[in-house]
Amino acid sequence: MHDLELVEGCLKGQSSAQYGLYQRYGSQTFGICRRYSSDQMEAEDLHQIGWMRVFDKLSLFRNEGVLGAWLRKIFVSVCLNAYQKKKSKLQWYSISNEDSAAIQVADPAIPTDFLELEQLAKLISQLPEGPRLVFNLFAIEGMNHKEISQALEMSEETSRQQLRRARITLSKQLTLTKETTQPVFSKADNSKTK
Repeated sequence: MHDLELVEGCLKGQSSAQYGLYQRYGSQTFGICRRYSSDQMEAEDLHQIGWMRVFDKLSLFRNEGVLGAWLRKIFVSVCLNAYQKKKSKLQWYSISNEDSAAIQVADPAIPTDFLELEQLAKLISQLPEGPRLVFNLFAIEGMNHKEISQALEMSEETSRQQLRRARITLSKQLTLTKETTQPVFSKADNSKTK
């Protein structure tokens, strides 16, 4: 079935169409929830809430764009709503002078040529919540600092600092990962090259 057929079936209450839609997009939407969540259980809760919202709002989908993009907006919105509920507990990180110096030498474009996408996602998930949230909105959702500051009700400078914190932390993690994944030659290997 095509996306439009699945949507039409869902609107008619066909459970097979609902299941088909979930099967087609479930892993992508769970990936969104996982990126914004602090743990697996929270991601599962957000995923369930997101799908309930999808089926509740599906009549608003006008087939004027890609269904996957429409779903993505819903799930990001669900994740941001969850953030709004717990933001008083969220810890924002400031940048120290030492970190500011690291920003000057750190490559702002995170080098990922040696990493699998899954490894990179794992490193991102290990970021503290504030920097992880801003990094996801900036690097993955494509939002600018003005949009992020409005969505998260913070200043643009706080958004920039959280992104810097995320980049510094990821850069350090990537350097460690790269060093541990470099091939190590044994003495026997060295003798072959002589």
